[in-house]
Amino acid sequence: MGHREILVAEDPRDRVELREVQEPAGFAGVLTDFLGQLGHRTAHIAGHSVGGWTALEMAKLGTAQSVVALSPAGLWARRMPLYDVLALRGTRHLCRLLDPLLPDLLARPLGRRLMLSQNIARPERGPPVAAVEIARAFGRSPGFDAHLDATIPQRFVGGRSIAVPVSVAFGVKDRVLLRNQSRHRDQLPPQTRWFELPGCGHVPTHDDPDLVDEVILGGSTVPERPDASP
Repeated sequence: MGHREILVAEDPRDRVELREVQEPAGFAGVLTDFLGQLGHRTAHIAGHSVGGWTALEMAKLGTAQSVVALSPAGLWARRMPLYDVLALRGTRHLCRLLDPLLPDLLARPLGRRLMLSQNIARPERGPPVAAVEIARAFGRSPGFDAHLDATIPQRFVGGRSIAVPVSVAFGVKDRVLLRNQSRHRDQLPPQTRWFELPGCGHVPTHDDPDLVDEVILGGSTVPERPDASP
C-alpha cells in the first residue's frame, strides 16, 4: 500500500471499547479520537457491515481520505428492516443455545452450512475451528444487544456532501442485507463506485479475500454496477 495510512474499521461491536456508545456515528467518533491518538488526522478507511457504515460516518467527520464500505449496513429506506432484526436476533439466540455443541456440529461441512450460510456463501470450505470462533463471537459478544437496539431505528444519512472517493461493495449472495431492502443510495455521494462481488456472501473477506483486496486497492478489475440502486 506504499506510504498510505489505512484504518480498517471492522465490525466495532467486538473491536472497540464502547464507552456508552452503541451506534455507528458514536463508533466513528471513538475511532476518530483513536486515530488522533496515533498521530494521524486522516486515513484511508475500509470497513465491513457495521464497520462499513462507521467508515461512511467517519468520512462525514472529515477523517477519511477514502472509504471502502464492504456490505455496509444502514443503506435502508427508513430504518433497519424487520427481516434483519429477526435474522440477527435469531442467529444470536441459536449460537448461544447451541454453544456447547458447536465444536461437534461445525466439524461437519453440513453443520457449517446450516449455521453460517446466512453470512458466508460457502462456509463448508472453511476450517471447523474458524467456524466455531465465528459462531461463538456472534453468540457471546457483550455489546451486541445494546448495539442492535440503538441501531434499529436509524439509517445512514447526510452523506451526499462527502467529497472523498467512496466505494461500496456487496456480495452477490448476501443473505443478510437483501438487495431490495438494504442498497438505497440516496444518502451516498455522487462519486460513489458500486461493486458486486461474485460468489460472495455478507462476509466477502471470508469468501474471497483476494477479491476484497482488489476492491480496497482500487477495484479496477472488479465488476462495477452503476445501476445498483433498488
